[in-house]
Amino acid sequence: MAQRGRRRRVGTAAAGTLDFAVLLQPVDVMRYDFVPLPDVARWGVLVPTADGALAGKSVLTVNDLKHMPLVIHHREGLQREFGLWAGVDMDEFDGSATYNVLNGGPSPFVTSGLGCVVTTDDHLDGGESADVRFLPLDPPLKTRCALVYRRHVALSKSASIFLKQVKRSLQSMHESSGKE
Repeated sequence: MAQRGRRRRVGTAAAGTLDFAVLLQPVDVMRYDFVPLPDVARWGVLVPTADGALAGKSVLTVNDLKHMPLVIHHREGLQREFGLWAGVDMDEFDGSATYNVLNGGPSPFVTSGLGCVVTTDDHLDGGESADVRFLPLDPPLKTRCALVYRRHVALSKSASIFLKQVKRSLQSMHESSGKE
């Protein structure tokens, strides 16, 4: 049971309240050490289904994106990757807002009219509103995730064991995929 007057704080890897976090690459290597994870995520945009201009589209191009308000991740590294993919400066887009974590899902951003959410398909849990749909970028923009932990900070014994096991499991996966 929650106590009155107490607020639950959500920890972050940067604040030192979490040992690990899973982040989209690229990772800030000045702040974090990381282990690349094998899954590949595809970037796209969550758009309103009622938008007639998007009705026949199955993908979105750079030119499509220049004409819509965008809600994009706030991390500079991810914005830089998006700009490199687009081949244009980020100022050419209508950035209506930024986000860090899409708690509760990104649909409300879109349905409220705030903007279309630039995100990866793995951030969608399938529980999105019927009023939105995900359109992948064309040409495709893909990224990997990474298990990150703070640089120059001693890990606890249990965190060290966990990290060794993750690395061992990933190495085993890599070796078995090379034999097939």
